[in-house]
Amino acid sequence: MRFVKGHKRNVGMKHSEETKKKMSIAKLGKPTWNKGLKGYHEGEKHWNWQGGISRRGYTPEFLTQLRILIKDRDNYKCQVCLYREYLVVHHKDYNKNNNELNNLITLCRSCHMKIHNGGRKL
Repeated sequence: MRFVKGHKRNVGMKHSEETKKKMSIAKLGKPTWNKGLKGYHEGEKHWNWQGGISRRGYTPEFLTQLRILIKDRDNYKCQVCLYREYLVVHHKDYNKNNNELNNLITLCRSCHMKIHNGGRKL
């Protein structure tokens, strides 16, 4: 039988020290946002890597403090589905140089992809 957290047969059971050590070693080097995304790789290992061009065209202020300001303004929630993880800042007019506050919105990755692929409108 496998361990199922919160299951009645596991009440009072705890991981052994050896198991805890193995679990902590397995977590080393893995980013926390990567939980549950099997097959997802960052950077050059990602299937859609295009040489780092995704950051081209953005102003330095957007890449540093402006994204934090917008996420804070939007209460760290996707403004479409209210999800609180995997957040990005989206330019409503798709112009990377238009950093007006009313042109920027916080979205989760899922809603962001749907908008860019034409499946969802703002």
